[in-house]
Amino acid sequence: MSKRTTLNDIARAVGVTSSTVQRALNGMAGVSEEKRQEIKKTAEAMGYRGNVMAKMLHKQSMTIAVALPEPTYYSKRLWSGVDQALSENTGFEILCHRYTYPRSLSGLTAVLEEVWDKHGKNLDGVLTMGEPDQQARSSYSRWREHRVPVFFVGTEGNPADRLCCCRGISEMAGRIAADLLLLTTQPGSPTKILLTGDFSISDQYADMQGFERVLMQDGAVCELIKLSGRIQDEQMKKMLCDRLLNDKGISAIFSTSARNTVTMCDAVLNAGLDGQVKLIGSDLFPQSRELLMQGRLHAVIDKRPGRQAYLATQALINFVLWNTSPESDILCSPVIATRSNVSYTEAL
Repeated sequence: MSKRTTLNDIARAVGVTSSTVQRALNGMAGVSEEKRQEIKKTAEAMGYRGNVMAKMLHKQSMTIAVALPEPTYYSKRLWSGVDQALSENTGFEILCHRYTYPRSLSGLTAVLEEVWDKHGKNLDGVLTMGEPDQQARSSYSRWREHRVPVFFVGTEGNPADRLCCCRGISEMAGRIAADLLLLTTQPGSPTKILLTGDFSISDQYADMQGFERVLMQDGAVCELIKLSGRIQDEQMKKMLCDRLLNDKGISAIFSTSARNTVTMCDAVLNAGLDGQVKLIGSDLFPQSRELLMQGRLHAVIDKRPGRQAYLATQALINFVLWNTSPESDILCSPVIATRSNVSYTEAL
């Protein structure tokens, strides 16, 4: 039996979003006539047969809650991705309750409690970041019990806690970083690499694993030093600076954390080693772009958080309004940003 053509199939074929396909096929505003005809012809060629009853019964409005970190560092791009998806669905009445929190486990669990206290089960969906912490999982389970779908972005969490997760391929990000650093070292020469981040967070832990696996596979003569933890910026800067001053053998640092990307650059500067240590950071945001342009960062592995948030928000909207079941995992491939190409990288 052949696979039934879906709206997502048509969207991929035309190179638009599924919400654009929905608007085109249902005669809604927001699509040019030329694009509408292209979508209709593609749908017909692919054998798409819309469900007339589904079109009659789809929801015209929805209420969601979005709980994401405060818009600093890479988190600003998460919110930009959410906003872009919402702006592309202006033909529907979408009420979005926004909640922010400091990027910490306690911050997330507190804001999830706040969302539950204010809205309870009276939501059509929740978009947030996944954490394996028991208190956070308790919040997810309450919505699950009341059939309120939970979508994760950025961090995988526990698959049992959510309907869908859109995230970067973190192990690939770590592998790319390791390849870049090995390319800048002499084959067979011993070297020390500092790895910094918060490896209690699933995506950063996967970054670290990917990095280590490349070193082992390549048989690199390398000592890997790990500095991990949810540590305040100034404390982390001092730890990194002290390590650099006391161990002159460190030739490179990879930060799996966006926040630590800025911190490690400042630590190297304070240690008087600017330009002498190869630095690779995570995710593009205004500060990391500037550090690339200054030549203080060798490269940034960008997991495209804005794109992740856009796809997660769109998947939630499609599920609620059109009953389109999402994939359990939607993955975004990371890209390499350097001084030469940073101005060409996509905003999301």
